[in-house]
Amino acid sequence: MWLFTRYGFYSISVYDGKFTVRARLRKHLTVLQSRFPVLYKYQVEVMPERDYRYRLYVDRDVWENVVCELTREQTWGNFKSEVARFGGRDEYERALHEVWEVMHRLQYAEEYETTKRTTLER
Repeated sequence: MWLFTRYGFYSISVYDGKFTVRARLRKHLTVLQSRFPVLYKYQVEVMPERDYRYRLYVDRDVWENVVCELTREQTWGNFKSEVARFGGRDEYERALHEVWEVMHRLQYAEEYETTKRTTLER
């Protein structure tokens, strides 16, 4: 699962019964630890040869609580604006705009294909 938060971007997977919280930037994990001090008991591991260089291996119950709290604290209506307000206009905020654009194109590609099929079926 990919998880975009105002603290950073995470790719979540499960290995050996632990949630692996992976990040491209170390800062994203350290900011998450600052927000959720229970995560300090898990050391940020650095794996330079892997596609996600920085990782935390977290117990399931701890990760579930973090995700629940992330949900509870959401009050904003525009995510990209919240990221800019919270963390400043940086590379992460710019990358979010690029992700938005890619997914926007995907939406229109689907609409184009649906319209094309409907037209051909007539």
